[in-house]
Amino acid sequence: MPKYKYSLVACARWEADDIVEWIEYHRHIGFEHFYIYSNDDSPDVLFKTLLPYILGDDPIVTFTHWSKIGEQSEMYANFLGRHKTETQWAMFLDIDEFVTLRKHDTIMEFIDTFDATVDCIYFNWLNFGNNHKIHRDKKSILGTLTRRSVHIDPHTKTIFKTKKVTEALAREGAANTGYTYTHFWNDYPFGNFVIRDVLNRSVENYAKDFPDTAYRMIQDQNISNLMIETAHISHFVIKSEDDFIRRAERGGFVAQEIWRQKYISGEYKEMLARFNEIEDNYLSNIWHNMTLNRLAHGSRQVSTSALV
Repeated sequence: MPKYKYSLVACARWEADDIVEWIEYHRHIGFEHFYIYSNDDSPDVLFKTLLPYILGDDPIVTFTHWSKIGEQSEMYANFLGRHKTETQWAMFLDIDEFVTLRKHDTIMEFIDTFDATVDCIYFNWLNFGNNHKIHRDKKSILGTLTRRSVHIDPHTKTIFKTKKVTEALAREGAANTGYTYTHFWNDYPFGNFVIRDVLNRSVENYAKDFPDTAYRMIQDQNISNLMIETAHISHFVIKSEDDFIRRAERGGFVAQEIWRQKYISGEYKEMLARFNEIEDNYLSNIWHNMTLNRLAHGSRQVSTSALV
């Protein structure tokens, strides 16, 4: 029997300022364990930041330093090879992504609305903007970045039962389909692997000719609104104008240099306009309530900077 029911797996590079907020929020909605792969040049800063979660009789973080920059798929494959039997469900999630449940308090309550035969659920991105910030600061992400796109994004992140997913089959599926398991499991050789979206619709062909088929499934604004009102991934991809250059300089992951080009060409302005279309305080309200409650009870895990 797995030790954990719901776990997150993340690759982290230059994320020490934001990772505590990310962990605390996801603990709040029911994730029990976090497999963190540091992809920094040196693991020291991130390790020290996470030390309270790593120590103790029942640590909630398993920490691994992965020295080869940008090998995100290899880190996830490592998780499947070493740790997948420790958790019933797992999700590959970046530190700028937050699982957002609008109708349920916990991930368990949400997943319990699906039939037991479902092996995987696709969560679409909902892109958040920079709230017109020019320079990056160390304030709370959830507390201060409250503007987002009107429409859901076709890219997805997935929560999946680990039982049928193996490292070998994941590698085989990626090689044969061209779909990265960062975002999709379509046509992977897992046998009868039942995939649904957050509205409990089949997404059997979702990744085919991506993004064309995916767009057709979400283009109706009513469908988009239903997804937003049910569950999605709040994606804080750009926290300030500085982030376009920062992401390029961070390097390592696929196509990072494209961010510098967006900035130099001026294309970033149109992108930020789309990501700042409307105000949405749902996560901000949750975070402020969490922070006030933990400070009232003397918690040391949440910095007072998260209040602003």
